[in-house]
Amino acid sequence: MGSEELRLEALAQMRATVGFDTWAWPVADPDSLLYAGALSDMAPHVLASLRRYFLLQESGADLNPCSLSAFAPRSTAVLSRLTAGDPARSSAWDECLRPHGVGDVMATACREGSGCWGWVIFHRMSGERPFNANEARFMGSLAASLGALARRAYCVAPCADTAPEPPPPGVVIIDEALREAGWTPAARAWLERLTPAQRLILPGIVGRALGQPEQRATASVRLRTKDGTWAMLDGAMLEGGSERLVAITLRAASSDEVLDILGRAHCLTPRETQIVRHLVNGLTTQQTAGELHIAPFTVKHHLKAIFSKVGVSTRGELVSALTGRSSDVKTPV
Repeated sequence: MGSEELRLEALAQMRATVGFDTWAWPVADPDSLLYAGALSDMAPHVLASLRRYFLLQESGADLNPCSLSAFAPRSTAVLSRLTAGDPARSSAWDECLRPHGVGDVMATACREGSGCWGWVIFHRMSGERPFNANEARFMGSLAASLGALARRAYCVAPCADTAPEPPPPGVVIIDEALREAGWTPAARAWLERLTPAQRLILPGIVGRALGQPEQRATASVRLRTKDGTWAMLDGAMLEGGSERLVAITLRAASSDEVLDILGRAHCLTPRETQIVRHLVNGLTTQQTAGELHIAPFTVKHHLKAIFSKVGVSTRGELVSALTGRSSDVKTPV
C-alpha cells in the first residue's frame, strides 16, 4: 500500500476505536516542525478559513496541542484538558475552530527515534463529550507507529526526471494580518506549485517569524511541491519599518537539504548518509573509501544496505531518490 492508503486505513481503525468527527493528518519538516502538507476530511472552505489559526498556533503566544505533544513526555495533548475544561482560553480555538462547531481537539505527535514527522489531529464537535484520559493514553501508545507512517509519506518515488525546471528564487512579503504586501514574479510561480493544503504553511511561517525570538530561527520548511520539485520556504521578519512584515523566500531546495530529510526518512545511519553525500558529489567507491578512511569493501557493504532501504538498484537511482534531481550515474553496486 502507498503512504496515503496506509494512513487512511489507519484512520479508519482509529475512528472505530476512539471515535471523532473530523480529522487532519499533517506531515511536518522534522527540523522546524512546520507543516509540509496534510491529508484531511475537513471541507475545503473550512481549511481555507483557518489561515489565522495557523498564525496563532505558530506564534508561541497561544496553547498549541501539536507543539506540546511534539516535545512533552506524553505524545498526545487534549485541548479540553490543557485548558481545564475551558477551551476559550485558546485564542486559536475561540476565533477559528468554535465558529465551525469544533468542541475539542486531540493531537498526537507522530514521533519516533528519527524525529517528529507530523500529527494526527482529531476533532469532536460541540455537544459531543471531550476526549478523555484513556483515549489520550491509547493514542499516545501509537505514536511510534504513526511516526513510521508519517515518515513514509516522504519515501515516495522521485519525480526528478519529469519535474519541470524550478523557477528562480522568489520573495513574498506578508503582514501580520496575512495580507500580501508585495511579491516577485518568481514567488507567484512557486506559489502556483503548492497544493491548497501547502499554502496554509505561509501563515504558519509568518506566525513563527513574528513570534517568540527563540522560534524565529526555525521559520523554514522543506516540502515536495505538487509537480515533484523540492522547495525550501524561509521566513524572516523585516526590520526598520513601522509595520510588522515577514519576507518569505521560496527557492529550490539544495541537494544537501533534500538528502538530509530523505536520508532520515529512509532511516539511513550517519555513516550511510556520509557515503551517499560523497556519491552525490561524484566520488567513486575508491575515492569514497579514501575520504572516509575505510576499505572499499566496507563502502560496497554500506551501499547494499542503502539500496535496500531506499528500494533502488543503481547509483543513479539512489542519487535521484535522495536528492530530488536526476543523475547520469548508472553504475550498480
